Amino acid sequence: MNINEIYMQTVDYAIELENVLSQFIDKDSISEIRKEYIKPVTNVAEAWLNNDIKSDIKSDNKLKAMRETLEIHGYDGNWNHDEYMFGMYNGMELMMAIAEGREPKYKDKPDYFKEHKLIEFDYLITNGFPTYDKSFTGRFEKGWKVVSTLPANIVHPSALDTDMVTIFVKHTPYPKEETVSESKKISIQLADIPRIEKALGFNLHDHQIKYLLNDGSLKLGRATGKTTAYCIKLVLSDGEALDLRKPEIYADEIFLHDHQRYARNFFKHELLNIREKLMKCGFAVRDVII
Repeated sequence: MNINEIYMQTVDYAIELENVLSQFIDKDSISEIRKEYIKPVTNVAEAWLNNDIKSDIKSDNKLKAMRETLEIHGYDGNWNHDEYMFGMYNGMELMMAIAEGREPKYKDKPDYFKEHKLIEFDYLITNGFPTYDKSFTGRFEKGWKVVSTLPANIVHPSALDTDMVTIFVKHTPYPKEETVSESKKISIQLADIPRIEKALGFNLHDHQIKYLLNDGSLKLGRATGKTTAYCIKLVLSDGEALDLRKPEIYADEIFLHDHQRYARNFFKHELLNIREKLMKCGFAVRDVII
C-alpha cells in the first residue's frame, strides 16, 4: 500500500468514526474529539502524503537531470572521445536503466576514438650532432621522421653548449584511413621488381625495393626516390578508386608547409605517370577519379 492509499484510508476511518460517535454523543463533544484525536491523525497522514509527493517530484527532477546528462554525454565527440568516456557512458546508461526499470542500451565500442593522435612530436638530446645509425635506432621503423636538429639550449635551459636536440614528428592515420605503406592487401613480390623497373625505365634503389616488399623504410631527404616508391605501392595496392580531385588525402610529405600545393601538382602528376606506365606493362592498378 502506498502513502496515498494510507492517507485516503485514514480519512475514511476518521469520517466513519465521526459517524459512529455522533449516534452516542452530542455535536459539541464530537467537535472536541475531532479536534483532539481525529484531526491530528489525518494531519499526520496528510503530511506523509505531501512529503511523498515532494519526494516524487524530487525524484522526477533527479531522473530528468540524469537523462539530460546522459543525452549530452552521448553526443558524438563525448562518448567516443576515449576509452574512459566510452566506459563512463555505458556505466551511466546502466544506472539510468536501473532507475527507469528497463534494459540498458549500451553503445558499441567505436572503430577508433576521437582523441586518436594524428600528429605527435618527440625530441632527443645528444651531446654533439647525433649519429643516425646509433641515436635513432628504432625510431624510423616506428614511423618517426626528423624535423630538425638544433642547439639544445634553445629549448632546454639545463642543456650544455655542445648538446643538440633533434625534433621528431609522427603521423598516425585513423584506423579507417588507408595506410598504403602498411596495407596487408599489397602483394608485390621480388619477381615483380624487374617488371616494375622495365615499366618505369630505370632501376630502383635498394631502399625502394625493400619498401615495396614490406622489408624496410624509405630514406629521408630530397631526391631519394621515396615519392616514386610510395606512388608505385599506392597504385598497385588493392582498394577503392583513388579520388585525385583531392590528392592531398593520399599524398606523402604530409609535413610540408605547402602540402596541398605539392599534392595537387608534383605528387598527382607523378602518381598518374607511374600508374600509366605500370598499366601499359600489364599490372593491375587502382582506378582513379580525376
